[in-house]
Amino acid sequence: MTRLRGLAGPLCLWLLVMVALGLMVVRSQAQERDALVDRFQSRADAGSSVVETYVDDVFMAERRLVREVSRETWKPADFGANTDLLGIPSAVLLDRDGQVVAQAPEVTEGPRTDLASTYPHLQAALEGSSAVSDVVASMVDGEPVVGFALPVMTSDQITVLSTEFDLTGGALAAYIARQPVAGTNAVLLDSTGDVIASSGGTAMAQRMFSTFRDSDQGPVEAGDRVLAAQAVQGTEWTYVVDAPRAALLAPGAENDLNEWALLFAAAIASLAGLVIAQRARADRSKARLEKEQLDQRLRNTVENAPVGMTLVDLDHRFVEPNKRLCQMLGYSADELTNLSFHDVTHADDQTLDLALLDQLVAGEIDSYELEKRYVQQDGSVLWGRLAVSVLRDESGGLAYFVSQIEDVTEVRKARYDLQHRALYDPLTGLANRSLLMDRLTVSLGNDRNQVNVGVGFCDLDHFKSINDTHGHQVGDEVLKEVARRLQESVRAEDTVARLGGDEFVIVLHDVASLDEANGVLERASRAIQEPILVDGLVLRTSLSVGLAVAAHGDDPDVLLRDADAAMYVAKHGGRGRIETAPLPSSFQAASSF
Repeated sequence: MTRLRGLAGPLCLWLLVMVALGLMVVRSQAQERDALVDRFQSRADAGSSVVETYVDDVFMAERRLVREVSRETWKPADFGANTDLLGIPSAVLLDRDGQVVAQAPEVTEGPRTDLASTYPHLQAALEGSSAVSDVVASMVDGEPVVGFALPVMTSDQITVLSTEFDLTGGALAAYIARQPVAGTNAVLLDSTGDVIASSGGTAMAQRMFSTFRDSDQGPVEAGDRVLAAQAVQGTEWTYVVDAPRAALLAPGAENDLNEWALLFAAAIASLAGLVIAQRARADRSKARLEKEQLDQRLRNTVENAPVGMTLVDLDHRFVEPNKRLCQMLGYSADELTNLSFHDVTHADDQTLDLALLDQLVAGEIDSYELEKRYVQQDGSVLWGRLAVSVLRDESGGLAYFVSQIEDVTEVRKARYDLQHRALYDPLTGLANRSLLMDRLTVSLGNDRNQVNVGVGFCDLDHFKSINDTHGHQVGDEVLKEVARRLQESVRAEDTVARLGGDEFVIVLHDVASLDEANGVLERASRAIQEPILVDGLVLRTSLSVGLAVAAHGDDPDVLLRDADAAMYVAKHGGRGRIETAPLPSSFQAASSF
């Protein structure tokens, strides 16, 4: 009784401390759950950005079609071939009064004259604004589609171009269908809440649609699911994702268990300390047992962690690598403990890794992170995100490095694929218009090297007859062979791009004279004139080329326009020739030009 009475005060204090710590853990876990829910909004933001990019790409394709129909030789009968060449399933041209000029595919019942009154997005385009429709019935077959209407300002005859796409299939639908968390649904809704495309499970998104449209609040919880939405800029669409609350909070569940386990262990250890004077031997034994249990829990946690984890000794050798790290690198635990991290690090990444490790040893930094390549046992390469900290001994000396490695190979590949699709032509692998204009702008704006820049605007002669005679598949093979020959004909520092159809652009970075620029373009022209063999067919074509030259600081759009104009002069002058645009006044005094 006396011993218990003596422990009453410390026990009350211990209880208060444990309650306070428990409340802190509860608050921390609640904050972590809230953070996971808030972070779910980034998935809606990312999906909205992808849809915005898709809409921009459609309008870019429409602008290419505008170039075709703006040609002097263009006829409405060519409209179907123009849309097929650009991969557009259906489109319509309206004049300034809203009357149909051309439609592809053609409607057998005859052209309609009331389209603008039927489709509000066409009326918006007639008033001068690019517009995207809600889900509407197709002008061609009545199937559900969305329309993209573009006002055309470059012609006195045609004022609106509109295309139609079914977004339930294709690359955008494939992106929406791929969701990283099990049970997640993604839905793209129009301004009325109708489904444009989805990965399934649209009922929840449609039921909560008015809530998202009437406020800009973050994620909301409905029953056992969490929903997040983001408006798609430039449209009246909304991108909605919803996921099971349990799956969304799964990353924090394991941390919650560990925190309570640690708090429980601390409580037991502190309680043992209170009675140590009374039961020293028993309490020491119990403390040792609790420590062993805690160590085993931590060891099990590390061993079954979803990321690679290991200690690294001061000789840089692996110590107790966990199961995930062995799986990532393809070695057994015994094999890895006989290796150093140098043995599995790609040679090109060792210098940076060792430099950061030296800073860690010197005490200049407390930890570091980097992405680097690991060489697996079979010789293949894995990209990992490495986080390194230190573990010190009782005297404060450096004992081990603690390494955590997350496999980010697929993440990097997906990021690269998205970047590549945004900058390169999918058929030929050449730079697309975006990358072309970026490189042209950089070359003309280079303050350190004020050089002359040439642009060769190239158009294949008689390519339409190849398509009409042999089909688009043969035409595509011709375009790929032309792209390869152009790439081999130019200098290493030059850029070859495809604008679409049979139009190519060669950017000559830093040319000393017109002779040098013409030499490169003549070499390319000769290469294209060589016979092209496709599926046993011997085909011939040639290049009509317009050359324009500019100096540092000139406008890239003007340079490209001048080269295009010179190419038309070459076309009208007999094809298969190079025509040079007039030199700007800044070149008149230059000896090289």
